[in-house]
Amino acid sequence: MDKIMRLLLLYSKLASGELINKTLFCFENECSPRTFDRDIEVIRTYLSESFSFTELKYDRQQNCYFIGGTRRELLEPMEYLFLEQLLQDLSVLRKDEFEILLGHLLENTESGKKLKLEKESVCKTYRPPIHNKALLKMHGDLVRMIREKKCIGIRYEENDGRETYCELIPCNVTFHYGSIYLTGLCMDTDELVLSSYPLDQIISFEVLKMQDEQEQNLVKDYQVHYAGSICQMPGSSFIEIKIQCTDDFYQSVLDQFPDAELVQKDLIYCLFKIHAAEDEFIGWAFRQPVEKLVILSPAATVRRVKEQAELFLRKYGGTK
Repeated sequence: MDKIMRLLLLYSKLASGELINKTLFCFENECSPRTFDRDIEVIRTYLSESFSFTELKYDRQQNCYFIGGTRRELLEPMEYLFLEQLLQDLSVLRKDEFEILLGHLLENTESGKKLKLEKESVCKTYRPPIHNKALLKMHGDLVRMIREKKCIGIRYEENDGRETYCELIPCNVTFHYGSIYLTGLCMDTDELVLSSYPLDQIISFEVLKMQDEQEQNLVKDYQVHYAGSICQMPGSSFIEIKIQCTDDFYQSVLDQFPDAELVQKDLIYCLFKIHAAEDEFIGWAFRQPVEKLVILSPAATVRRVKEQAELFLRKYGGTK
């Protein structure tokens, strides 16, 4: 490698925040320690003469050079493994997205050589979502729309295959029940309806306008009262539901419904008021231990739960 190419390589690595070990760099690029020292002095001189606020520094503990202000903090292996396990268990990304994201994380992980060898087997066992749609970019674009306070129009596919258009104020992108959802206030009716849409059913979206002050306040109100609640699907509405649970199930309810109102509590039972979408609440309730939870009201919700339970019994065998 000639001098110019070697200098460009060394400077680009330093400028991107990498720590440069002298011995390792010389070995990888087939140059002598004296040549490396001369290159370092060239870069040091360039930085001082260009009136740059950055300077070349030396870390004695790690025996590495770096440019002040650009140094990257690498992930520790345990931090990488935690993120890897989360991504693997959630299974919301397409396989190629999963592999690329793991690769980017590994590039920013300390002592990642062994982890890189294990990456292939991790990717082989990864199970992508059934829809197999690329959601990483859409997720990023929608989050940006929320942070930039935009109103958007989305074109999405209903469960029956029909294509529908909706104008909404986006409030949140969140994960529930193995899917990623966009939650927003639908503006197509006289009364704003809070609804959620699975990202894999969103075909496209467009920017309509900036949110006005009133619309921004509605988003803030959502974040205060509903951000932790179960997602609500189109056509579903938030209702007040009263439940009773055993004392040892208290925290599980609050984990799922952070905004739940504790009405009464004794040594055995807790009484809660919850605001949630009925369909999604019923789905959650069916996954909980029956001895821990009782739905008290409204009567229509209790009736729906009974009817659903009877349907299961008839289909899979039981007393009904």
